[in-house]
Amino acid sequence: MVPTIQYLRGHKFALTFILVILYQFLCALQGFDLSDEGWGMYFYQQIFKNPECVIAQMPYWLTGIIGGAWNYLLPQGGYLGTRVLGILLVTGTFCLSYTFLKKSIRSGWLLVGLVIQIIIVAGDPKPYGYNSLTVFFVLLALLAFLRGLESNKLHWLFGGGLLLGINVFVRLPNIAILPVMLLIPLYLYEKDSQWHFFDRRLWMGILGGVLGIVVMLATIYIGGYWPLFQEAILGVSDSASDVNNSHELSRMIVQYASNYKNTIGVGAVVTASGILYAWIKNKDCSRAFRTVVDILFIILLAVFFLCTNSSLRNIDHYFIHFISYVGLALILFRTPKTKLRLRYLAWAALLMIILIPLGSDRGIVTIWVSTWLALPLAVFSLFHYLDGRGWQGWMSRLPIDRNLVKRYGYMLFAVFIGVGIYQDDNCAYYDPGSRLQKTHAINNEYCRFIYTVPYRAELMNNLLPVLKRYVKPNDYLMVYNFMPGINYLTDTRSYISNCWLWCLSGSEMEEEFKAAKIAGRPLPIVLRHHFRATSQWQPYDPSFIDSNRTRDDYFSRYDQVKAINDFLQTNKYKRAWTNGYFDILLPPTLPTQGSGALKL
Repeated sequence: MVPTIQYLRGHKFALTFILVILYQFLCALQGFDLSDEGWGMYFYQQIFKNPECVIAQMPYWLTGIIGGAWNYLLPQGGYLGTRVLGILLVTGTFCLSYTFLKKSIRSGWLLVGLVIQIIIVAGDPKPYGYNSLTVFFVLLALLAFLRGLESNKLHWLFGGGLLLGINVFVRLPNIAILPVMLLIPLYLYEKDSQWHFFDRRLWMGILGGVLGIVVMLATIYIGGYWPLFQEAILGVSDSASDVNNSHELSRMIVQYASNYKNTIGVGAVVTASGILYAWIKNKDCSRAFRTVVDILFIILLAVFFLCTNSSLRNIDHYFIHFISYVGLALILFRTPKTKLRLRYLAWAALLMIILIPLGSDRGIVTIWVSTWLALPLAVFSLFHYLDGRGWQGWMSRLPIDRNLVKRYGYMLFAVFIGVGIYQDDNCAYYDPGSRLQKTHAINNEYCRFIYTVPYRAELMNNLLPVLKRYVKPNDYLMVYNFMPGINYLTDTRSYISNCWLWCLSGSEMEEEFKAAKIAGRPLPIVLRHHFRATSQWQPYDPSFIDSNRTRDDYFSRYDQVKAINDFLQTNKYKRAWTNGYFDILLPPTLPTQGSGALKL
């Protein structure tokens, strides 16, 4: 037994590394999403051959180029092939974080924090995308800055800035991450208590950032993408001022404020629960009673983390951010300036969790990659200050038993990991339901080895063979409103610049229709669904395309319904096929098959 334990301790990184890859791969085999993931897959499919059909995705140009190159190398790889690319990216990030942190914190707690982060990411079966690519570039840049500062070699600082400049084109809002260059003067201040804003080391980082941006702009221009990129930037500007758009600026500010309010709320619940636990356990009670209290609190914590058991796990992200802020605050307030490396890591992690979510319509709820540094650091710091060496000063004077707090911490993280694994088993991104039910395949060449729930597979297997009778690769197909992945599965072109119509307001859709007409594009075949296809695909909804229906939640966009209905009526579309869930609609310029065509 002892040799086994020694072996596990001696090879804990290698064993964790293998488990991380296997766990991600098993998660990647299940879950089928036609919205976020479908939108990305369409981008990678069309970025080289029909870039004018993915203008809306040009703010993620570098993400598309890398994904497109992978798709070019593995054209039949489909969903699983791109998820494998994501696994490689996430595992690379795992290794980067470990390399970054292993000299500063104990490897045991470091691996616990990284495993928790992997569990968070693995619940999303599309780990390749601009979120994961963003944090990979940021970590590389921060590591380069640290090496440059420690060795006083300018080329590392230049390289870090270069990576940050390139990273802007992974996801345009990443321009908000450029202030992490302030880590350079911050490190120098902590080193000698003097600010060095005009130091050549900072300017070398800035020079690298500027050159990275210039090189990427030149590449976009030489590659022929510049007019499309310009149009996309104008679209982003319009979206930021459109009150009906999910990326409208004031709406995102309100969302960020809500994120932090909820983070504080979740933190208050967790903290109050810990105080109550310590108070009850501190009483002179029997051993049996203490055991009952432990079991009761484990159950209560599990229920708490499960109470939003959906594909977008709000409480999980709020909890992670609360823990991250508390842990980083402990490091920054309790670690002496002589430990420069640890303090640099804490400042870097803090800037990551503040800056990376900027530009996302739901903030930290949808940017679950910003804690790759913060979470391992927080786990380490919390337990470091509970193991006796950090529990000193004013903390030791509190009427709280340190061992009880430490026990509660163990329970908290054990329950969180257990619930996280359970949620991954039941909450693949935009495809909820137990993985025991995700055993049904979709009959499409791009969906090989991907399994989903029976209802979702049946709808697709009923639709796709019929749809192929009406469209062939490179035709124009417009899908309303939440299934851009249909364009990918049929290798068709989007009629307008954004194949995900739900992302547009009604006025934006009308402008897109006008632009397509001016460009002389033939009217597209239209596929329309009659049910909500967000996370849990809902049953048939007879009023789904009723523009007079009252907006009842975030996903209801009835200004869109009016715009699409006006477009169909103006252009005299006819229903060529329907099964209740889907309509295939044809313009008068295309003949309908059979005699069953219906007027709208």
